[in-house]
Amino acid sequence: MKKIDISILAIMFVLVCSVFAVQAQTKNKKDKLNVLDYYKLLPANANLLSPNILDDEYTKIAVKDTKNGYLKIEGAFEGWIEVALFRKKNGSAILLVGENSCGPACGTELNAYKMVNGKMENVTNKMIPTISEDELREKFRRDRNDSNAEMISYIFELPRYGTTIKINDDDTGYLIYEIKWENDKFVIIR
Repeated sequence: MKKIDISILAIMFVLVCSVFAVQAQTKNKKDKLNVLDYYKLLPANANLLSPNILDDEYTKIAVKDTKNGYLKIEGAFEGWIEVALFRKKNGSAILLVGENSCGPACGTELNAYKMVNGKMENVTNKMIPTISEDELREKFRRDRNDSNAEMISYIFELPRYGTTIKINDDDTGYLIYEIKWENDKFVIIR
């Protein structure tokens, strides 16, 4: 009797372990998407420069660092695109896309996306703290101790390493603000 009971327990143990292993593999499949995978999942009309831009013969991925969740895309357009992947504690992803366009000066359109029901959804208003141009200009003048200092435009620099986004004056490169990924959200730290 004891041999049968031990055999049944061993079989049940193996079955339970198999179920957990299958669940872990399924979770890992979801987690295996990298920054480029998520970028390619963006809808074609998501940004000024859609993910389809990668199909253009003049566009190239200048920096592809999937280990750190970072891309830099350059091409036959004035500017560049930076893409950074952030992970929540539960493993879900937030993808930031910074489209830097240049004319007389450079500026960034920053958007945040997350996967909702199998599709990438724009969650910029929920995820990125709002800083007005007036606030940026006033902080720039205050930091420089010059009420006449002109900030022509600003760019968001997405992190290749770490979790801090920098907002810099385009002309001088001066760091105006930093936004850090903390506890599954972006917060202004400087």
